[in-house]
Amino acid sequence: MASGTRRHVLITFARSFLTLNLARLMAAAGHQVTVVDSLAVGVSRYSNAVSGFHKVSPPKFKPQEYCRELAAIVEREKVDIVIPIHEETDILAMMAGLFPDTVELNRPGFDGDRFDRKGHLFHASPIEVLTRVAGPCHTHGHRCSEGSRDRARSSGPDR
Repeated sequence: MASGTRRHVLITFARSFLTLNLARLMAAAGHQVTVVDSLAVGVSRYSNAVSGFHKVSPPKFKPQEYCRELAAIVEREKVDIVIPIHEETDILAMMAGLFPDTVELNRPGFDGDRFDRKGHLFHASPIEVLTRVAGPCHTHGHRCSEGSRDRARSSGPDR
């Protein structure tokens, strides 16, 4: 999908402030954001930037069940991009085959490099995915830079 197209983004670990910040930035750029967590109470869940929340199995203790649940959410809700945060990153890297070919998984390799679902190397941190997907900055009409990302954080559509 081209930059500037509205995408449906799923971000894991809803209790994290990193997830909250990514959700705010993605929503400010016009994307639909869904978050998941194994805890029912996550700071991102209550954000105006988030359109949906799903409670899932704990990835650390039930990794296969977690990935199956996530893959079902991705399929059912037509998610375009999954951005795993923290330990979920490694778990999704091992079980990427459960996800539809249409979804983009942002996941690292074991040495910090990143690989697509067919094992091809690519480099994309969550912020790089945000910049690539978000396209023009929501409030300034240009590609987001560090400074404009900071401004978007403080002026995003959130409480």
